[in-house]
Amino acid sequence: KQWYQRRVAITAGTYNQNGFSKVGSNLIIQDPESTQHDGLYTCKASNDFGSDSSVTQVRVYDLPSVTRVSGCDSVTADMECSIVCEARGKPLPVLTWRFKQG
Repeated sequence: KQWYQRRVAITAGTYNQNGFSKVGSNLIIQDPESTQHDGLYTCKASNDFGSDSSVTQVRVYDLPSVTRVSGCDSVTADMECSIVCEARGKPLPVLTWRFKQG
């Protein structure tokens, strides 16, 4: 059996630099990353009488992570204050704000 990612053969013994390893005919993805490991994988089986293949899709999701928060340390009444929050993740996280007085 041979595994392919995006139509490129995956060569892996115990572990390779792209995070793949094989155990028997199983393909193992070590510490998947969305940009590198997302996509279609094909398993191809062949012998002297022919070959067959099947495709599966792997989707790698990333936990949300707040990457930036900035705002106003102090502000006087009737002034505008802009507070910024940025985050990353896959799918892109929805940001919500809560106000706690005190």
